[in-house]
Amino acid sequence: MLERVLEIEHGRIVRDRTTILQNIHLNMVPGEFLYLIGKTGAGKSSLIKALYGEWPWADGKVQVAGFNLIGLPRNKVHRLRRQLGIIFQDFLLLREKTVYENLDFVLRSTGWTSRKKRTERIARVLDETQLSAYGFRYPAELSGGEQQRLAIARALLNEPRLLLADEPAGNLDPQTSDEITKLIRNLARHHHTAVLFATHDYRLIERFPSPILHCTDGTITRVDRLPY
Repeated sequence: MLERVLEIEHGRIVRDRTTILQNIHLNMVPGEFLYLIGKTGAGKSSLIKALYGEWPWADGKVQVAGFNLIGLPRNKVHRLRRQLGIIFQDFLLLREKTVYENLDFVLRSTGWTSRKKRTERIARVLDETQLSAYGFRYPAELSGGEQQRLAIARALLNEPRLLLADEPAGNLDPQTSDEITKLIRNLARHHHTAVLFATHDYRLIERFPSPILHCTDGTITRVDRLPY
């Protein structure tokens, strides 16, 4: 039996004294790919923020990549995030740094002291995301799809156990959205990384089927098909 990367029982998320999600039951194992869907404001981003330690959990059992998130001290959140890869809709790249420098900044910030090892790791993730020829370009010189590939490369740097993707194709045209979704799925499968992929684009789910989690009525339900 595979060790669970994510295990939640009776999880509850509260923000400003308002319960956002409650009675959450969710398990994920290495290599599993789950879509997370729901209307705007249903709690998709809230769940992702709580999983990477941005928001606290009110109660329940919440284990993520070996960390107990109930009462996790703020000074240990950075350790949790080293086990996670996070991809945002808006890329959040460092505009004044080149592609290479964006990645090197993350590695130096997470304890990679050897320049040689950093260079080797950056070369690996750039190759995996088809960006090997773009190392000395700046984000503004890249297309939207290339910027998201860079964001994916950044998320993979520390070989995460769990990849959290919050609308990663939300700002892209349909063809590029397909390419980015396919890339994330293939890389996750290759690295045996679990992926929670939040999206409002049902077309992607139809093209690349996987199990679905539906955020609705203040909780999360696993469903067999899209709720048309």
